[in-house]
Amino acid sequence: MASVSIYIPTPLRRLTGGQAHVEVSVQPGQTTFAELIDLIEARHPGMKSELWEGADFKHYVNVYQNGEEVRGLEGAATRLADGDQVAFVPMLAGGARLTLEAAHRDEMVAHAIEDAPNECCGVLMAAADGRPYLRRLVNADASPFSYSVRSEDLFDVVVRRPDAGERLLAIYHSHTHTEAYPSQTDVRTGLYPEAVYLIVSLKDHANPVVRGFHIVEGAVSEVEVVTR
Repeated sequence: MASVSIYIPTPLRRLTGGQAHVEVSVQPGQTTFAELIDLIEARHPGMKSELWEGADFKHYVNVYQNGEEVRGLEGAATRLADGDQVAFVPMLAGGARLTLEAAHRDEMVAHAIEDAPNECCGVLMAAADGRPYLRRLVNADASPFSYSVRSEDLFDVVVRRPDAGERLLAIYHSHTHTEAYPSQTDVRTGLYPEAVYLIVSLKDHANPVVRGFHIVEGAVSEVEVVTR
């Protein structure tokens, strides 16, 4: 019998007593990811319903084996080896105010304009020394109506960088023809309650609007965005 280490994202740590990493025993070369879900459920009830639907992982949950998305391997049938590093990361999406550097706001607006008519997306991170920086990401959907961060960038932002002492402050994306307010899709996929969701609206191209929101268990509340 061997074990794998599983990274638990912040929204699901309520099911693990706050633990960010849990160890689960597996049969190396035999246990699949589908079976791993049941092993996790046995130790942390409620986890399966958050990650699994029908006969596969929920579509908005990215699953990694040693940094590689398992959908690019054998999906839920991918087998585990001793010492594997596993991560479950919901797709990207404190306080009632966010202070935003003017240069960062201008960069988000420029990104939105450059990627139009498709939606753009990116993140505002705090480096290990606390300084904020903006990072453009690729909208894997390449769509005017939705966005999703490509798999390798999502893993880097949600797993690698926090492990290096960085922190996710905000997730931004653009609405090319509608108001700067979360759509039903935004609310459904708003799975990072610790982050502010920033929306850049290009409805009036001459006067782009940037607004911020918290999305917590489907509830939307506006965050004051202060530019300095």
